[in-house]
Amino acid sequence: MQDRSPQAGCCRSCSTEPAAGSPGYLRRAWFLLCRNRFAIAIASLVWLLWRSGPQPRRLAYPCQQAAAANLGFLAVLFVPALARSRRRGTRPSHFALATGSVALAGVLFLLVNAGRQVYCEWVAAWTPGNPAVIPWTPVSVATPAAMSSRVLAPTDAEAVVAVNRNTAVFYGTEPYGPGQNTAYDLIWKTVADLHLGPPANPLADLIQDRDGDGKVEVLIKPNTVWYYPNNGSERNPVYSHPATLRPLIDMAVAAGATDIWVGDGSDGTGNLMTAKFDLMGFTENYFNQLRALWPGVNISRVDFQNLQKWRWVNLGTQTGGASAYVGSGYVSSDLLKYQDGSATSYFGAADPHGKPGPGRENCLGWLAITDYIFDADAIIDLAKLKVHYHDPSTIAIKNWVGVTMFSTYGLYQNYWARVAHHRTGATNYEKDFGNDILWRELVDAHRAALYLRDGMVHSTPQRGYLCVVDAINAAQRYHVPNQPIPCWLHTVLASVSPAAVDAVAMRLQRYDFRWSPIVNNTHASSIGSTWPIGTADPGRLRVVGDTMIDQGYGHVFQYETANDPGQSWPDWTLMTITDLTPPGIISARSQDLGGGVWRVTAQITGGHAAFYYYGDDGTGAPLVVRLGRSGDIYTADIAGPAGSGLLVAQDDRFNTARLQLVDMPVIGLDPRTVSRSGRCRQSLEPAVLQVYNVGTGTLNFTVEVEPAARGWLSAAPTSGSVTNAPQAVTLTFDTSQVAPGTHRGVVTVSDPAAYNPVETMTVTMTLTGIRSDFDSDGDVDLADYSVVQRCLSGWGIPQAAPDCQVARIDADDDVDQDDVTLFLGCMDGSNVARAPGCTAP
Repeated sequence: MQDRSPQAGCCRSCSTEPAAGSPGYLRRAWFLLCRNRFAIAIASLVWLLWRSGPQPRRLAYPCQQAAAANLGFLAVLFVPALARSRRRGTRPSHFALATGSVALAGVLFLLVNAGRQVYCEWVAAWTPGNPAVIPWTPVSVATPAAMSSRVLAPTDAEAVVAVNRNTAVFYGTEPYGPGQNTAYDLIWKTVADLHLGPPANPLADLIQDRDGDGKVEVLIKPNTVWYYPNNGSERNPVYSHPATLRPLIDMAVAAGATDIWVGDGSDGTGNLMTAKFDLMGFTENYFNQLRALWPGVNISRVDFQNLQKWRWVNLGTQTGGASAYVGSGYVSSDLLKYQDGSATSYFGAADPHGKPGPGRENCLGWLAITDYIFDADAIIDLAKLKVHYHDPSTIAIKNWVGVTMFSTYGLYQNYWARVAHHRTGATNYEKDFGNDILWRELVDAHRAALYLRDGMVHSTPQRGYLCVVDAINAAQRYHVPNQPIPCWLHTVLASVSPAAVDAVAMRLQRYDFRWSPIVNNTHASSIGSTWPIGTADPGRLRVVGDTMIDQGYGHVFQYETANDPGQSWPDWTLMTITDLTPPGIISARSQDLGGGVWRVTAQITGGHAAFYYYGDDGTGAPLVVRLGRSGDIYTADIAGPAGSGLLVAQDDRFNTARLQLVDMPVIGLDPRTVSRSGRCRQSLEPAVLQVYNVGTGTLNFTVEVEPAARGWLSAAPTSGSVTNAPQAVTLTFDTSQVAPGTHRGVVTVSDPAAYNPVETMTVTMTLTGIRSDFDSDGDVDLADYSVVQRCLSGWGIPQAAPDCQVARIDADDDVDQDDVTLFLGCMDGSNVARAPGCTAP
């Protein structure tokens, strides 16, 4: 009789017995699998534990439900199975059979419900305020560490992000060359600050013939994902401005590029040039001007949706593979692209190289990517700083969606099959802060671009890679139904690490990258990986350039709240950075220990890591050491010419402070401002100014109070010498002859032999006058005192008499000893002109 019992997992049921004459082992295997229900149930148990153990959410899948059903059937079949197993002995009693079946059913109930409970807890973990980010432990900065003078490729060990700002910057006009186009100069300087080549050729060591074909091919990928009409005379801030392309073209040519492709895959109609590029200013006319500037260099616009130039990429999702899905527990049906209406056709097509598609059921970890990526010797990711509704931001990492194919078999838009933007059946929160899918797709796309060549995944980058972020005019809000709002940051960022540049760029938006699954998880997945995409660890990531990150970047970018229009999630507030204060470098100095060794010591408040730049590595890049930290003291012993250098302090939100150290005395002052307030003719607490030598040698300083403030401010001592320990200068306030109001003065500390010969601090004193000349005769005597005596009510007893209001000198409701004390401070006697701070009513 044919066996119609449910089968283990998702296998088809056995419907046909092996033909007569089949080998005996086949007949035994068929009998075991298809006729022995006990074996089927055991196989179901193994399947259930294997598939749902690491991912209990799979208990909701049909395959797992079938396996659970088989286990339930095992409880029902316990009686005949047990009977057969004891056919040589005494049959068990009905009570034993019944209790055995109930016991087995109870075990099954506990197993399945425990799994469901774990699944429920897994789902509950995806709640607002608990984003889908991978936790990681920051590197210890307690011990000094030598850093690389140059970082030429993404690594999990360290990263460099160059940041420069020019508040007068503008994009200019075609062909956007240097001089008149200040954006050109800002981009050039920012890239040059990475030291990937000399200043005149800043990409010399990044752009090379990597594949040995005799050509140097460079791909520049701007962000052209969406077109909005221009804002008046300025281009909309949601796409890379065409002016940012020109300096990168010039750099690539200087580095020896023979072919430069500028392309994107942001349009699936087959009309990228007219639908996007022309509208955004990347016109053929603009490119003709570029070709005229560089004859002999092939500069062209390319469309990543060319069906003759793409390939299937799979980095391997099994253990040992390079895909970000390794160990995740996800299967293809978890992905949104699996549910795309055209997924069967999309993943069924073969690429132009003859590689068949993986099929819809096996789409996990598979991407269709343009060949322009793999044909290039160097890639420049020209990103735009924006917000996004699938993650707080869309910058360099997210820009890589555009290297994938809209379709593998026809030209029309197919967003979800190309890249799974979230999981199947995701809640709004799982599309945003709770998104555990999109970052994996983007990591795979970046790893393919970096490490894949000739179909093989290598352990070293196979092409040069650079990220440049156009944050000159950035975009707030973004997607439908919202409209983008410009925010002029006047800033450019650059790095060879997309994870690093995105983390710092998010700080400029006042967003904390630790709440962004795309950025945080890309960083976290690089730690210890053979295929890193960079690090965002503030102990490993160095911010360079002339611009300090501080309160000047204080604007919070308006969020894209399409998934949470009412902003009900706490994530919006938790993600927003509130600490905009850079570390305070209280003191720093380099000390010659002899034998070519220098000790750099700094006292830094509110910091996390401090980096010291000095000397030259032979390429023009400075040598770098991360100082060891113990509390607020940072120090390192450095062998080499470390007497002069630049100290950069960072906190864990990438706020930065800078101080130049030189091999000579340097004046350091703390504090830089002092303020006091009180009443005229009353004593004020003195202030203490600490004078440091933050350089080398001996600082011989003098202190001078500006003449206009000498009537109320004095300093002592007025000179001193400082080598290591600071010297205190006491500032004293004299209020006896000062009128009410705010008074400001400047204290100058100078040493002509110092690196900075003059430094100043500002002192502010605010005084309130004392009513005392009640008869307005110009003196304060017994006649005035009689008013106080007559109106004296005592402590806490209100004085409401109209003619006694003037005697309430301290402005409270009574006339008591406090008022008497203030009056006596002004009482100089008859015919003595009253002091400036002693006023008439």
